[in-house]
Amino acid sequence: MNVTIIDSGIGGITFCRNVSKEINCLNFDLLIDKDGFPYGNKELLWLKERLLHLVEEAKSDTVIIACNTLSSLIFYYNLEFSKKVVDVITPTIYFLLGHNFKNICILATKNTIKMKVFDLLLDKDIYYLDATDLIFDIENKSDYEDSFNDLILQIPSTCDCLVLGCTHLIKLKDVFKKRLSLFILSQDELFIELFKKNNYIVSEKK
Repeated sequence: MNVTIIDSGIGGITFCRNVSKEINCLNFDLLIDKDGFPYGNKELLWLKERLLHLVEEAKSDTVIIACNTLSSLIFYYNLEFSKKVVDVITPTIYFLLGHNFKNICILATKNTIKMKVFDLLLDKDIYYLDATDLIFDIENKSDYEDSFNDLILQIPSTCDCLVLGCTHLIKLKDVFKKRLSLFILSQDELFIELFKKNNYIVSEKK
């Protein structure tokens, strides 16, 4: 089965590499929209049209939106597609609903925070943190230590689950796990786990 993964930068590359290593029964095609980067501060209507265009341009009939900003648009605008589209928000919501976390912190782009779809889909205490500076450092392969430390200091002490709500952050998931004594939810691991349990990518459809 052929699957196209869509994102705007290094986050999609990391997501694709990690997932494809574990799920070798699927053939992954990567569509990196570098001209659209960064999605996190673009106009929402522009992003909506961009997403619809990218899905239509995808070579495969099954598409994974490996971007929380684009995935949020699907819920924010109640979008429908002619292809099978799997977003990164849905499995994240399923996971969080199945666990008794009390205070969830979402690291995200400005647009993901603006749309607040986690609030719409979860009856839990959600706290959003703007991870724009760290995302840019990761994309540009810059020294991320300062932006990482600044972000860490802003995480509420009551937080018991940290969602890496931008796939760029997957690149630093081991750093987050080493530095923080709370549950770190990385969406590449979530996809791998769900697929191995029930062929999530094949069965799930928007």
